[in-house]
Amino acid sequence: MSYDPSQALDDASALKRALAIRRILKPAYATIGEVSKWITRQHYLCDQQVESLKLRSGFLSLPDEILSVVLEFAAHRTSKDTHKAITRSASAATRLSHVCSRFRRLVISSPYLWDRVCPRMHIGSVTSCFARCGRNAEVHFSTSPYDRKVLRHFSSIITSNSSLWRRLIVDVTHGGQNLFTEQIEQLDEETILMRHLSVPFLTDLQVVYPDRALSTQYSRRSDQDRIHFYSTWSFARLSSMYAENLIPLPFSGSKSLQSLSIDLSLGWYGPDPGVLDVRALVSFFASCRALEKLALRISDCRNSIAFTPNSPVEMVNVANLDLQFVQCNSDAVGSLMTAIAFPNVSSLKLVICATVTIDIETAIDAARRECQSILHTVFGDSDTFPRLRELHFIISIDGLVGHHQIISFPFSYVPALKHLKITTYSTALALPSETVLLPDLRSLDLTKCFAIGPHWIAEFIRKLRSQRPVGTTPINISIDGRTIAS
Repeated sequence: MSYDPSQALDDASALKRALAIRRILKPAYATIGEVSKWITRQHYLCDQQVESLKLRSGFLSLPDEILSVVLEFAAHRTSKDTHKAITRSASAATRLSHVCSRFRRLVISSPYLWDRVCPRMHIGSVTSCFARCGRNAEVHFSTSPYDRKVLRHFSSIITSNSSLWRRLIVDVTHGGQNLFTEQIEQLDEETILMRHLSVPFLTDLQVVYPDRALSTQYSRRSDQDRIHFYSTWSFARLSSMYAENLIPLPFSGSKSLQSLSIDLSLGWYGPDPGVLDVRALVSFFASCRALEKLALRISDCRNSIAFTPNSPVEMVNVANLDLQFVQCNSDAVGSLMTAIAFPNVSSLKLVICATVTIDIETAIDAARRECQSILHTVFGDSDTFPRLRELHFIISIDGLVGHHQIISFPFSYVPALKHLKITTYSTALALPSETVLLPDLRSLDLTKCFAIGPHWIAEFIRKLRSQRPVGTTPINISIDGRTIAS
């Protein structure tokens, strides 16, 4: 390209004009950009306001009873720390009550937003909850980690409102075993106001202690009065009770109990570790005349206090039974099972567990024989559970890989069984030798039976089918959730 002086002058003049125009347009461009951002922001806020107004309109159109449920859901908080969740839920309900007059009216009048109290809450909040919950209060009481002054104020408020209790949970496990002696002394100090309470609307009682509470070192009258603080109360409607590491004394609420769960970890504490007080347990069972559902879990039981009743206590109303024996001595289990009878149980869950930590054949076989003995002790004979229709049998002998112990189940003792579920983990079941095998069985569920092979399953099913007349209802069979041909 050849140099052209006139073209160069034109280009220089054009560049000068373009730069001047750009200087003029730049502020306008920036201004338009800012205006665009402002318009975009206003558009977004308008959209938000439209959605908010739509939601508000929707809320306003909801009837009070539905809006109350929505607010209850909005206020509910969850946490691994139950006391923290209760406190946060009450705080959320309070914040919702400040939104508008309608929210305030509904929140304050909704008892389910104020039905839980615990020592973690501010005393004023506890008082407000009782003023608003009606006869629906769920009271959580715990000694540690709270200051004694806090507990004293809390105890004073809850006891003065005992006529509003629906559920009471007393947990004295915080801080572990070593603090229990101090905690029951503190429990006595703080529950002295709770003596001879009337709890006419309490339907559910839960008492949770560490396993040290079962030691005879707490057999003194003063300690027993503290541990069994509920025994002086007047109950009218108690229907459910859970006791952990506590064998309850017969009390006024026993006769109305319909559901009872007891969990005893006999442990290694005190001068008599691992000893089950069968007399005390059976004495309490005898007082539960209306009981329909019983769950009993016993672990680390190596012996029992000698007790031979003239005749077993018959729990004639119990239809649903859950028995769990973990690391238990068969003689101790036998002393319990000979002292009680369940003639009308229709549904049973039986769990037998043992753990072997020494790789010695004699130790492994001893664990197997102990579990086998417990199994036969529980079932006794065909008259032990004459009305049994549903059974979930779980056995686990854990700890050593490659050792498949064989257990035989007394199928002949449950001839009326209709539904059977078996879980054996690494334990094998011996093939039944009975000629007539579960003639009324309708369903069989094998779950996590790792040591039961295809041959056992095929032979067991063949036996079941071979004795059933043509045209009878087929058996529903499932293995680990998969249904196979009936």
